[in-house]
Amino acid sequence: MQMYSQLFFAKANIFENMTINEKFKIIADTLYSGNKRAFSIAIGISPSVIENVMGTRKGNPSYEVLQKICANANINPGWLLAGEGEMLKPDFVNNYDDDLTTVPVVDIYAVAGGGYLNTDYPEQTGEIKLPAGMLSSRRGNYYCGMVKGDSMYPTLSDKDHIIFRVLPLGDWERITDNKVYLVIDRFGAAYVKRVRSRLQKENRIVCISDNKDSRPSKFDIMGEDIGNIYQVECRISNNMSNLGDYSDQLSALQEEVGVIKAELDKIKKLK
Repeated sequence: MQMYSQLFFAKANIFENMTINEKFKIIADTLYSGNKRAFSIAIGISPSVIENVMGTRKGNPSYEVLQKICANANINPGWLLAGEGEMLKPDFVNNYDDDLTTVPVVDIYAVAGGGYLNTDYPEQTGEIKLPAGMLSSRRGNYYCGMVKGDSMYPTLSDKDHIIFRVLPLGDWERITDNKVYLVIDRFGAAYVKRVRSRLQKENRIVCISDNKDSRPSKFDIMGEDIGNIYQVECRISNNMSNLGDYSDQLSALQEEVGVIKAELDKIKKLK
């Protein structure tokens, strides 16, 4: 026990005596394979800011930069500022068994319209249990949050809850076009939209509303302005949309198309 205590305090003193520049390097090496640009994109700041801190200048980061690192990279503020505790904050944990999955409910509001500005430190407010087969993976980190607004109607309605999975930075350029994602920009605004990726060629994503009456129905977010991307996998709602109405409208439209086609065939025969 005494040896363990000595090792623990020696480790703590190492971190305590490290400069903020050295701690930035540890974060970049541990979480982003030493890639400074990936580090800057993930936490939502300019690559030049990271270079200023980690490069030859060894500059001091601002309070805003420290705040974004703690919020977006899940870094423990005590470790970053004083070398106390572990580098990473305790994360919300998904517990799995053969039948049920436990997903934490967090105070993140995903706006289907203009973007909801969330707190930098979302808290767990509860948890929900789901059949394990409803989620695509047992390895990802899943969360549950609430939708605000109707711009994604009828796919999502106001006050629906969605289950979303964190996408690692390396998966951003491989997101599937026209699927629904939760995107949080570097300013903290959260959008739930149907997304088309143009990151590889144009460094942007296109966010699209399902409700074409909403404004704006389509807008871009540039790659450097993306904070985090989550894939939306489930919807929990008390709004039972009457799909029969859509079926009736489709049938009526098919009948009208059939009549028009028959009339066109008659005209062709007359010629």
